[in-house]
Amino acid sequence: ADAEVAIMEKTKQKQAYAKKLMEFFVAANSSGDGLLTRSEFKAVMEDPEVRMWFSILDVDVHESTDFFELISSADGHVSAEDFIDGIAKVKGQARASDVVAIRLMSRHLQQSVEDLHALLKNFQGSVPP
Repeated sequence: ADAEVAIMEKTKQKQAYAKKLMEFFVAANSSGDGLLTRSEFKAVMEDPEVRMWFSILDVDVHESTDFFELISSADGHVSAEDFIDGIAKVKGQARASDVVAIRLMSRHLQQSVEDLHALLKNFQGSVPP
């Protein structure tokens, strides 16, 4: 029974959080087209109260353009759903599993660069002057 109450409370908190994010999205989407642009986001993030609100929600938006890039799609827009999902992903501290995943990707990337470098050296050595 205690677990059920805790789950219900957590679910209510998440719903309230998503509702607040949706209210923010609607207010920030000055064009009303359902897509948040970089300029719309930047304009609303210049408000110190908005920055404080995000801080209270445990979302670091210190560099709003970098933050927008993290949550935007390739076309540079953010839908309401992507905004809410993106905020949830960047909320709070990085989990240990996130850090491990990043380190692993970094190692793979470093190995790929080293392999590419070796191939390039071999190629340069095989081309006559």
